[in-house]
Amino acid sequence: LVLQVSETVDQGYVSKGLHVHSELMGASGQTITALRPVGTVDIDGKRLDAISDGSYLPAGTKVKVIETQGFQIVVTTTE
Repeated sequence: LVLQVSETVDQGYVSKGLHVHSELMGASGQTITALRPVGTVDIDGKRLDAISDGSYLPAGTKVKVIETQGFQIVVTTTE
């Protein structure tokens, strides 16, 4: 399959790129759901999907963003 037409910004195509959540690096928050290893966190009043650094984190755990890549947010506990 080969695309014959390219999608450009002037045609309305917009890509968020690889650094969608880069502004969250180092931000602190709290888990809303358990992360096993994926769940929901609250950072600056925003509910975001996140993944733990590999460990199980129960709901209510204080966390810090240690990595972002595209739409993925990786957190670790600060407790």
